[in-house]
Amino acid sequence: MLDILFNPLFWLILSIGLVVLEIFAPGYVFVGLAGGASVCTFSTFFFGNVLRDAPAGEGIILVLFAAFALLHWYGLRKLLGVRQGQSKTFDHDINEGDG
Repeated sequence: MLDILFNPLFWLILSIGLVVLEIFAPGYVFVGLAGGASVCTFSTFFFGNVLRDAPAGEGIILVLFAAFALLHWYGLRKLLGVRQGQSKTFDHDINEGDG
């Protein structure tokens, strides 16, 4: 049994570490993961004993982390949009000749 998954301090440290990592590698990915970790922080703080006693407690907490990380990332992506120059569109196919 992975008891560290039910420790709110683990999720809090992970969340802070991911936010710091986002500073060095921007792209909303680590902030999304930090959002999922912060949800797990509160979940384990308030419902840690219930999750620990559940038959699939580790799976539940990991699914919560993954689902809320995805929701945070998607929400940030929609809210803040795509940065300038991040996506390119091409009007000319280089495989077609000039003539």
